[in-house]
Amino acid sequence: MISPPFREGIKAAIPVWIAYISTSFALGIAAKAYGLNLGEIVLMSVLVFAAPAQFAALEPLASVTGFLMVSSGRRAALCL
Repeated sequence: MISPPFREGIKAAIPVWIAYISTSFALGIAAKAYGLNLGEIVLMSVLVFAAPAQFAALEPLASVTGFLMVSSGRRAALCL
């Protein structure tokens, strides 16, 4: 049986789930639009927990800058 406190916790978490699912769908759609494949999208979701950082990394990852430049935290202009 599921205990009453556990049920209350599930009910309290529903708004967080709704926000998480909608943000995840939006990120997937945006990442696909930037040309990332499913593996790259899943890997980014596993490695980067902060959704704003995932959205911010989309353009540099999709451009010539690439993963190493984004992961090192350096700007492309500094390395040219």
